[in-house]
Amino acid sequence: EHADPVAAIRAATGGRGADCVFDCSGSPPVVAQALRSVRRGGKVALLGLAGGQTAELPVDAVTLDELDVLGVRSSPGAYPAMISLLAAGAVSTDPLTSHQYPLSDVATAYTMLERREAIRPIVTM
Repeated sequence: EHADPVAAIRAATGGRGADCVFDCSGSPPVVAQALRSVRRGGKVALLGLAGGQTAELPVDAVTLDELDVLGVRSSPGAYPAMISLLAAGAVSTDPLTSHQYPLSDVATAYTMLERREAIRPIVTM
């Protein structure tokens, strides 16, 4: 059973909503949840790509609640620092990944991703 993330965020914030929500999925239903999870005057940062899908934007809610919706692209300048943190074990990707594959098995990783049988697979070298 999956909990309603909007209800969970609202409950955790005393009904107020999160100050900022980051959506890394690009999934239109998740974008809608992000917009409902943020507080009045809050920010929603969209980092994920939707693969050509379109998400509906509740214009009245965005305007009346004074929400900031931000499109965010990659920051290559941050890669060296992140790689160092990962290498040092300071950051774990375990909660964010479903499968891990050696480089020799990269074709399987792509196949699993295309079939939606793996979410955020990691390919190791």
